[in-house]
Amino acid sequence: KNEPCHLFINSEYWGVYNIREKINKFYFENNYGISKSGIDILHGHGSVEEGDDKEYKHLLNYIKRNDMKSSVSFQHVDSLMDIRNYINFWIYQLYFSNSDVRGNIRWWRSDSLDGKFRWIVYDTDLGFSPSRANRNFLADFTSSYQTKWYNAKWATFLLRNLFKNKSFEKDFVNQACYLLSSSLSTSHVLTVIDKFYNTYEDEMKIHFLNRRAFQRNQGSIESWRKHVENLREFARAKTAYFYSHIKNQ
Repeated sequence: KNEPCHLFINSEYWGVYNIREKINKFYFENNYGISKSGIDILHGHGSVEEGDDKEYKHLLNYIKRNDMKSSVSFQHVDSLMDIRNYINFWIYQLYFSNSDVRGNIRWWRSDSLDGKFRWIVYDTDLGFSPSRANRNFLADFTSSYQTKWYNAKWATFLLRNLFKNKSFEKDFVNQACYLLSSSLSTSHVLTVIDKFYNTYEDEMKIHFLNRRAFQRNQGSIESWRKHVENLREFARAKTAYFYSHIKNQ
């Protein structure tokens, strides 16, 4: 969630900003109604923001030592992580064509919920580029060896191992097709882009005319509109490419 605003500091205008909730133990308390204690929050290559990494290491070690083709092994993993949440996380990241998901990844669990790990989408600045719409990130992030700077083996370990299980694969494909025909359909994404465009356009005119001159890369309303059109170009192309990437894999 975010709330757009005009920011003033000491009565000086700094432009259009977006207020967002900070992802920490208070976020989960406010949004899930759970205790602030007993929460683990991790990011990147397993760095700990809150709590510890004991349960996450247990998850990784279990997958390393057990065959994910086995329904019994997969059911145990299902008790340790929210599989549907993880599938949705990756479908959206792959749709966005976000290569930086390697490092900009955050996940959490709570003893007072169900103890399962869940993933959070954030910082997708490298996504939605028209030049990347046709890139098969699904192949990159399921590769058993590193092919790009962003798909190191540690970054792909969980996804590619879960894909060994036919139940996971089927659920992923079905959920991807559902989302690509609904919230990630070309028409819906274009509608959302237009909604944001209409919300921001008049305010961005104020932003470019009045914000402090010392700020670099001032930009212009014309440049901003061009960037919005890039988003539309990406949306027009991505859904069809994503279907083909799923089929190819």
